[in-house]
Amino acid sequence: MSLFKVMHNYNQLMVYLIWPFKNKLKMDNFPTSPNAAEHFAECKQLFVLAVLVFIICLVLHFIFKKQRKKALLDLNKSAALILLLLPIVVFPFAVSNFDSFFVIFHHILFNNNDWLFDPNTDPIINVLTEGFFASCFAVAGIIYELYFAEKLLRK
Repeated sequence: MSLFKVMHNYNQLMVYLIWPFKNKLKMDNFPTSPNAAEHFAECKQLFVLAVLVFIICLVLHFIFKKQRKKALLDLNKSAALILLLLPIVVFPFAVSNFDSFFVIFHHILFNNNDWLFDPNTDPIINVLTEGFFASCFAVAGIIYELYFAEKLLRK
């Protein structure tokens, strides 16, 4: 399958996950089993929740900023340092054995095994590999660390 087709299907998946009014997952070139559809529906709930929290925090940030009061998340150095170091404690485990970390992550967030995809019925798993998710975790971790490092350095 061409990179263009893979990206087209990936974009269809991401629109489904992020857009709250899109109720059915349809990827043009990847069939989706009922278990995978259920897993993606559960992921969608997490994505929509994250987007809502982001929007609420953004609105509150501008309200606080307009009133020239303290920032919404005005951390002291100790709190910023703790929040900065917390992922660093998890990082060695996640890097040394990402497969186990990924399994534990799924057991914490999901109450079923629908996330265990069969490549024969859900070929999207051949694109959304362990390496893909490891990269996503790494990017999220770097953004998180940079945010709290900036808070710590600004104090």
